[in-house]
Amino acid sequence: MRYDTRLVKVEKDFTIKIPKEFCTALGINCDDFLNGKVVNKRLVFALKFRVRGEDILSKHGEKMMNEALDDIKEGRIEKV
Repeated sequence: MRYDTRLVKVEKDFTIKIPKEFCTALGINCDDFLNGKVVNKRLVFALKFRVRGEDILSKHGEKMMNEALDDIKEGRIEKV
């Protein structure tokens, strides 16, 4: 598949919005996690994993998710 190049703006908080047609073509949905890296001065993302309502996480994944939720509840996470 080939898609035309699209201009993507980097927001003040460094958020990058991926065009909907790219997400649709790649099967990327809201709340999916991507791996990102720089390759030859290009930013490259690949789908890492999906978190859906009834997906089953590994024991390590459950531990990490619970720790993250606890951090949020306890106010240990701050907006940058």
